[in-house]
Amino acid sequence: MVSAAQSFIDFIISPAYAAGTNAPTALDTLNALYASLNGLIALVTGIAFLSGIVMIVRGVMMLKSFGQHSNMMGQRGEMMGPIVYILVGSVLLYLPSALGVSFGTFFGGSSASTLTVSNEEYQSMLAYAGNSSSAQLQETMKVLLGYTKLIGLVAFVRGWHIISHAGNPGVQPGSITKGIVHLVGGILAMNVLEFANVLAGTMGYAPLF
Repeated sequence: MVSAAQSFIDFIISPAYAAGTNAPTALDTLNALYASLNGLIALVTGIAFLSGIVMIVRGVMMLKSFGQHSNMMGQRGEMMGPIVYILVGSVLLYLPSALGVSFGTFFGGSSASTLTVSNEEYQSMLAYAGNSSSAQLQETMKVLLGYTKLIGLVAFVRGWHIISHAGNPGVQPGSITKGIVHLVGGILAMNVLEFANVLAGTMGYAPLF
């Protein structure tokens, strides 16, 4: 009985020891996280593209419905809804161009045009942290910056989705303001290093990156 119990315990524990000997290091995990970043960015961009098409189609169908009931005075005040859907859908359909215009508006076109961590940004972080920093710290900084950009992209797309409902009747007050907050926050997150330099310059310090 004792030997059977011991065999069962060895059966449970031995895979754990085997997994522990080949367990990935923290650096491997960081590399895997960064490697998956491009796929996540493509996923968010694809969702924005599809939602843009849906919004445009919905806006056109709503306009068609209003045209068929043009004699109904109550519907004339609801024309803003489909127009907003079409405008927001167009922005999401051309998301890269919208991001470029937004970056240029906020930072004068001096920020990185890519959503991933550019080599220039990476070198700036290394210079700030010190080139003698460990590989794990360097990779951690790159992963944090990359996912900050991803969060900013999600917030940017989410902001346009919130604004798309602003033209609907009975929408909650402050929806446009909430959407704009998401847009601005997303733009700043996608350009967090440039934003840090702007803050440093505003307070009289030299650029950090």
